[in-house]
Amino acid sequence: SEQTAQKIVDHIEQKCGGSPVKLSWFGGEPLYNMCVIDTISEGLSARGIEFTSIMTSNGFYLTPDVAQRAKEAWHVTTIQITVDGTEETYNRTKAFVDDCPNPFARVLNNIEGALDAGLSIGIRLNMDASNAQDLFSLADLLGERFKNRPNVHVHVEPLREFVGRIHSFSSEEELLARYWELTDKLTRLGLHRQQELAVELRINH
Repeated sequence: SEQTAQKIVDHIEQKCGGSPVKLSWFGGEPLYNMCVIDTISEGLSARGIEFTSIMTSNGFYLTPDVAQRAKEAWHVTTIQITVDGTEETYNRTKAFVDDCPNPFARVLNNIEGALDAGLSIGIRLNMDASNAQDLFSLADLLGERFKNRPNVHVHVEPLREFVGRIHSFSSEEELLARYWELTDKLTRLGLHRQQELAVELRINH
């Protein structure tokens, strides 16, 4: 709420001791509540508190205007966006309730706009047995579109079995073999870079 956002600004001011602050916006989906991000960012700026932000988002609402707002007003440097398959797989898996004919295309276009705005984008590929093969096709697509963009990094996160999951690999060895195979492909495509962006995303997530 607005009241809680104001209290957060007060809390940060009391605790930071004049030192720079780093915020991490996540959810759920943080862009569902941009007003609160505005309130906290504007409050910190008004009080002269230096801050930067990173964000974890599904990218659906990251329009070019929002990307510019994120960079200039929210001081966002890096956004992590999960893309778990090619168009058919992604749209079926995400099952957005918003009225959009092709969320997959929209998210990729939003990633492009965020890169144009000067943001660094980490694309995370969550991999389990149900989508592993499709991610190799996705890697080719991402390579065609983003390989020449220095501020994008693509990495794989293997999903291990937990209660309720039915798409686990038959063994840890199979999971790791597919993980390294896909990571090697991303590296060859120029998408998996051992750079500050990759390190920052792994430290914070």
